[in-house]
Amino acid sequence: MRVTCCFIQTIIRTRDNSERGAPRSFERKRPLHTYLRHECFAPKMRKYLDSTRHLLKKLRIFAMFVVAMCTCVQVTAQDNNDVETELIAEVRVEITSGPHKGVARFVPATVLSQGEVVYYTVRIKNPTSEYLRDVSVTQRIPVNTVYVPDSASGPGAEVLFSIDGGVTFAAEEALNSIGEDGVAHRASADEYTHIQWRMQNALAPGAVALARFRAVFQ
Repeated sequence: MRVTCCFIQTIIRTRDNSERGAPRSFERKRPLHTYLRHECFAPKMRKYLDSTRHLLKKLRIFAMFVVAMCTCVQVTAQDNNDVETELIAEVRVEITSGPHKGVARFVPATVLSQGEVVYYTVRIKNPTSEYLRDVSVTQRIPVNTVYVPDSASGPGAEVLFSIDGGVTFAAEEALNSIGEDGVAHRASADEYTHIQWRMQNALAPGAVALARFRAVFQ
């Protein structure tokens, strides 16, 4: 009985030693998800990343080419909105006393009376370092005002008008609208919605052009 117990204890110690650190004769197998990640998906992912890097490199080269080409193309304000515009509203007042009595001057239109004429100036500035050609500036006629016929002007500019919210433009004498009777007639000034100035000359770097029109406050 004593011999049997010693033999059993010897077997248990041997098993414990083998579990603690004894070398094994077989290789531990990897889980299935680890095998798929390393052997199946990793090569495909590396191939995808390589192709993506190659594509990005081509896109960068193409972008540099486009930028280089754009520097050679004539800049147009109509396409790129490079011009800066500012609308100035003024009224004409007459000095009623003092040495300058009877002299008219322009002051900001802060307070208006019904029927008063407002003098509008559109400042068109080229803030870039390039000459801008084919400059086209569109100005909406302010609300509660009616355009004064033949009052729009601009430096060497073709002046066009719109009665459909700025969708189409035509010269003042060629602007027609359809009446309630379905017959075309010459559009009246109170139908005008927008004014457009198409400058015929290039606008120099830093230059400012002034376009003007008048409207009656309603």
